[in-house]
Order: sequence, then C-alpha cells, then structure tokens
Amino acid sequence: MGKEVVRQESPNKPGERSRLWFRDDIVNVLRDNTGTGNIEMIYLKYDSTARETEWDRMACKKMTNLKTLIIDDYKFSGGPGYLPSSLRYWKWRFCPLKSPSCISSKEFNYMKVLILDLCEYLTHIPDVSGLRNLEKCSFRECHSLITIHSSIGHLNKLEILNAYGCLELEHFPPLQLPSLKKFEISYCESLKNFPELLCKMTNIKDIKIYDTSIEELPYSFQNFSELQRLTISGYDLGGKLRFPKYNDKMNSIVFSNVEHVDLRNNNLSDECLPILLKWFVNVTFLDLSENDNFTILPECLSECHHLKQLYLKNCNFLEEIRGIPPNLERLFADECYSLSSSSIRMLMSQKLHESGCTHFQFPNTTERIPDWFEHQSRGETISFWFDKELPSISFTFIIIRQHCMNPTVKLFVDGYEKEIGCDEFTGEFGELVGDETLLDNHTTFLHIKLEDYSVKFFKRWIHVEFKLWGYLWLGEVTRLFRNTQMGIHVWKEKSNMEGSVRFIDPSLLQFMPPQKKQRLVEVGVSEKGEEGFRRM
Repeated sequence: MGKEVVRQESPNKPGERSRLWFRDDIVNVLRDNTGTGNIEMIYLKYDSTARETEWDRMACKKMTNLKTLIIDDYKFSGGPGYLPSSLRYWKWRFCPLKSPSCISSKEFNYMKVLILDLCEYLTHIPDVSGLRNLEKCSFRECHSLITIHSSIGHLNKLEILNAYGCLELEHFPPLQLPSLKKFEISYCESLKNFPELLCKMTNIKDIKIYDTSIEELPYSFQNFSELQRLTISGYDLGGKLRFPKYNDKMNSIVFSNVEHVDLRNNNLSDECLPILLKWFVNVTFLDLSENDNFTILPECLSECHHLKQLYLKNCNFLEEIRGIPPNLERLFADECYSLSSSSIRMLMSQKLHESGCTHFQFPNTTERIPDWFEHQSRGETISFWFDKELPSISFTFIIIRQHCMNPTVKLFVDGYEKEIGCDEFTGEFGELVGDETLLDNHTTFLHIKLEDYSVKFFKRWIHVEFKLWGYLWLGEVTRLFRNTQMGIHVWKEKSNMEGSVRFIDPSLLQFMPPQKKQRLVEVGVSEKGEEGFRRM
C-alpha cells in the first residue's frame, strides 16, 4: 500500500518520486540520469537475474535531498562520481569500486552511516575527514583492501569501526576516537600491529581479535581504560603475542575493570604470563588454552583473588602450576600431559576444594584418589544413603583408558534416573556444576549441589547412586569403567547433617555384630578394606 502511494506521486516518471524500491525504476534513473531533488531514498535489493548495468557518474547530482542510498549486491559496472551532501546513510555491498573517491575531501555533515562491506575490488579507504558526524563505518571482508587514510582515526563521533576480514590490510592508522564503542579487526591476517590509541576510549567495553598477525600490544592499549572483556585468539600464522614490559607506566589499576580474558592459541611465553596477570588483577575468567609456549603458571597467579574460572586445555608443555587463586571454582587442564606429579597432587588437595563449589578436570595416570574422600570404590558405580535431607557432596572419578564415545554420569535417586553428563544440568533432583566432556586418563572433581527436596521423601535412608556410562562406535550402550576410581566426600559443615549419611545400606546394619555396627554408625563410612569399599 505504501509503495503504491509513492508510485502515484509520479506514475510515469520514477525520478520525480520521493522513494525508489523497484529494480527497473532505479536502474533507469541511475543509467539515464533522470533523478530529481524529490528523491530522498533509493533501496536496490539483490537480484540474481540482473545483468551488469552502467551507472551514470553524475546521476546523483540532481538528487539534492537524497538521504538514504542502499545498493545490496547489484551488478553495476561503475559507481557514482558525485554524491549530494544531504546523504545520511550509504550502504553498498559488493561495490565494484577500488576506492569511493566521491566522498574524498568533501563535506558530508549529515552522514551517519557508511557501509562498504564485501567489496572485493576495494583497495583504499580515502580521506573521510569531511564525514565529521559519522557514527558507523564498516568495510568488513574487503579482501583486497590495503590502505586506510589516517583521517578515519580522527572522527570524534564514530562509535562503530568494522574492518573484520580484510585479509591484505597490514597497517591500521592511529586512533583518536573518544566515542568509539565497537572496534573489529578480527581475521585481518596480514595486520601486524595493533593501532596506537591517541586518547582515552572509555566506551569500549569488549575487544575481540581473532586470527591476525599482531604480535605486540602497544603501551597505549591502556587507553581502553574501561575495558571489561578481552579476547585475542588464533595465532595459527606462527606469531607470538607479547605484552609491554611491566614498569611504572603500566600499573595494575589500569585494567581493574577487566573480568573476562581469553588468550587461547597465542603462543604466550613464560615471560609474558607475569605481565599478563599484573595487567588483569581482577579477572574472574581466564582462558590460556592451546598455548604451547609456556611451561609454568607462576606463583603470582595466587594473587588473582577474583579468578573463578581457569582454562588450560591442550597446553602441551605446561609442567608446573606454582600458584592457585584462593577462590578458584573451575579449572580445566584437559590433555596437559606434561603436568608434574606435584602439580597434580596440589590440584587434588582438600584445602583447594573446601569451598565445596569446585569443578576440576586434569590428566592423571599416576595419582590415586586422595584419602580425604571418605568413600571410594573401583568400577562404574558408587552410592550412598542419606536420611531425608539431601547432602552437599564432592564427587570425583579417574577414568582409565576406556576409548568409548561421550562418557556420561547418570544419577539415580531412589530409582529416579537423571543423566548429568557433559552439559550443565539442573534437574528434578540436583544440579551438576559443569559443562565439560569427560576424558580418558583424567581426574574429574565435581561438586554436586543436590537441591533440598526433603518434602518428597517420606522414608528414611534414600539411596543415591552414580554410574558412569559410555557408548561404543556401533551405538550400543556399554559399561566399560571397571578400572575407574570413584570417590565421595560429604561436606558436613555445609550440609549440617552429621551422622545422616551412610556409605553402606543402613538396612544391613541390623544383621551386623553390635561392635561393628556401632563403628560404622559413628564414622558414617566403611574403613579401609571394610567390605572392599576403599580397597583400590
């Protein structure tokens, strides 16, 4: 209805209408130069059937009120040689130009948005100093782009700058963009230097950089003073990320707001880590996975009091962990097979897990389950009984060379089954804190928060059982965990339920000699060798 109303403005002369949507109308106006000052918007959509069309270079000169120009992947042999200063929004995907010279050194005081994405022939971004009110500039995936005029770094109102996927871009000009909120340079594979930051940029909260050749962050990186999340990942091109040396210029307060740091696959060195940890002292999430260049996690890691999640997956040469943050809840060192026995023992210490909120996973082929797990067994199952109130427990297991697909943990509470495998689980009877794949030859520590459903149970001594299950390649279910070590520790101070957990069926107590029965009731656990429970 609206389009028909606009068409009726000038049924036979499209160039005299206020808006143009239809392909033939737009093509005729741009090819034949029949536009007028009435035109305020041109929106040409992608058309796979269209043939390449010429664009009269002066076709827009008469469009003195043109505000919006959108060309979405339409085949033109050329482009405009002139654009009116009234333009506010210009988007041209798959533009055939090498450089949009029509905006160079000209005043466009109203232009807010400039989008030249996916322009395979674009090699140069010209002088844009005349776009002083520009808020968004995007030239993502312009694979031939080589140079960017320095004026782009001095647009005071620019909020979004997107150069994602410009494969040939080697240098980015310095930036003095106080209004910048989003800066994207991921997959600029040839980019070797992070741009110098010439002023404070307090609106930048999140920086993500994937697959570039940037090897060092400049001192001026501190001008992202309100940064909260930093992701730099993917040095498959052989580079190595370095941080400026820590000195008086770089004090730890600079990045006090950063909580999330992801530096996977950056070839970080042992010398780099202490600097990194001093930059981001208040980090709560740290991912150092897939870094093969460092061998030691330094002792200063223990000074990161807010760190709760630490990922070290596939750090193949990591040998020592010398410090553990006091409030760490999740640690995943999957396939870090160079870890020393002393580091593994430290990761299994009771003090480290006494918060009762931990989920750890790390390789282990030498150490057994520690003695502070009161109840231990070998095989695919372990169980306990509780009296009405659900307890808070730590559950651990070491899977030994099973080579089955997708091992999972199943929870049975008085016959009710819940699968609590690789994904975070919140179910009718409990919550598993974790979302990681279970691995062969690894130790897994889980804190299980069993919600209080005591109103559902009207009898004493409810049976809880954990089972490990796996799947063969042919699909049938199998239990292949005969050599798996399993253990349970009850956090009595959290559960406040002294004496209300048993690791042997309470119904069997009536058949035991009084002396043995009393001993089992007092400790709430079978002693080493008793009934085979702790015999490893």
